[in-house]
Amino acid sequence: MTVILEARHVNKSHTVHQHEEHQILKDINLQVRQGEFVTVMGPSGSGKSTLLYNISGMDQVSEGSVYFAGEKISALPEKKLAKLRLNKMGFIFQHSHLLKNLNLLDNVVLSAYLAKNSSKEVIRARALRLMKQMGVDELASHNITQASGGQLQRISICRALINNPDILFGDEPTGALNSRTTAEIMDILDNINAAGTTIMIVTHDVKVAVRSQRVLFMLDGKLVAECNIGKYNKQQDIKARESVLSEWLTEQGF
Repeated sequence: MTVILEARHVNKSHTVHQHEEHQILKDINLQVRQGEFVTVMGPSGSGKSTLLYNISGMDQVSEGSVYFAGEKISALPEKKLAKLRLNKMGFIFQHSHLLKNLNLLDNVVLSAYLAKNSSKEVIRARALRLMKQMGVDELASHNITQASGGQLQRISICRALINNPDILFGDEPTGALNSRTTAEIMDILDNINAAGTTIMIVTHDVKVAVRSQRVLFMLDGKLVAECNIGKYNKQQDIKARESVLSEWLTEQGF
C-alpha cells in the first residue's frame, strides 16, 4: 500500500522564558499509508496535537523531514504549503471554528471558492450534496447559532471534504460531543474512510480510537507503542475491539 504521509526524525521545540528550549516532539518517525485510518492517543501534554499540526504542515518542524505523497513538504515555502493544504488536506477540530458572519452553506463552500478549482455553481452543488449526505442540508441558510453542536461538527466535516482531500486530519473531533453524537460522527468518518480517504486523528476516547485500523501511543513527545487492530467493519463486535484496545492502553500506563 502506498505511503501517503511520512515523518523522518521530526523534532519540535519552542523557546520559553530566558531563551530556554522546550522540546515537544522527539525523533518522530512514522508512516501513514493511503486509505488507512490512524489514531494517536496518549496523556495530555504528550505532544499529540503538536504532532498532528507538524506533519500536516500547519506548523513548521524544528528538525527532520515530512513527506506528503512523496513530496518533502517540510521544505516548501509557506505559499505553496498553504495551497497544498487547501487542495489535498481536510481538517476537523474539537470545536467547529465556523465563521459567524456566514451562513452554514457559505462556511462549507468558502475554501473551495479560495481554491478556484471549479465554478461557484459546481462548488455549491457539491456542498449541498455533502450536506445532504450528512443530514444537514436543511440548515444551509441557517447561521451557527441555529444548529446544535453535532450539526455544526457535521458542517465542519462537509467543509473539510469540499475540496475532495486525499487525507483528513482530526484534532479531538468528537471531544465536545455527547456519546450518541460521537457515535454518529464516527459512523460518518467510517464511511469517508471506506470510500478511500485516509484519516488521521488525535483522541482520548477509546470508543473513537477503536474505529481506526492502527493506534499510535505517545508519551513525553515520543511515539512509544503501536497497536494494529485491523480495519473496522460493522459486522465486528465493537465491545471486543474496545476490550483489546483498553487492555493494550492499560499496558502502556494510560
